[in-house]
Amino acid sequence: MFENANVESERLKTRELLASDAEVLFRIYSDAKAMQFRGSAAMSQIEDAYKMVANQSLKEGDIFRKRLGIISKSNDELIGTLLLIKNKNSIEECEIGFSFGKEHWGRGYGKETLGMIESQLRTIEEIEIIKAWVVKENEASIHVFEKAGFVIMQQNEYLESSSFIKRIK
Repeated sequence: MFENANVESERLKTRELLASDAEVLFRIYSDAKAMQFRGSAAMSQIEDAYKMVANQSLKEGDIFRKRLGIISKSNDELIGTLLLIKNKNSIEECEIGFSFGKEHWGRGYGKETLGMIESQLRTIEEIEIIKAWVVKENEASIHVFEKAGFVIMQQNEYLESSSFIKRIK
């Protein structure tokens, strides 16, 4: 489903993760302070970053996950990742997530990433709803999703996070 998931915007593009990205991925995902705004624990060793690269396309039962690198076009630098999750049992829904290295926060990359992936998902006939989870303390991401027309849905699955959805068709 996400074979052609590589997308571009004015300043950003996505691509497959490479083994050579492991050091940057480790720097992004081992920062404990930054990880408090994400839904997972901080990486503790560089091998965790190599596993992220190795598992960037993963099918577990009915769930398919695809993680891509987010690249700055100005210098071809990896600045974050984009995660796409498709559950075969929720045909019309696609879950997304993205993270950036702390040094890239506050530059509008979240808004830009959300815009480019929403445009791409609109071209996939069966996808009608985009879903995202945001840690409740992540005010910047909440603002990005609200401004983009996503609405918060009541949920009891992840109490530390808010569920955002947007109907695109």
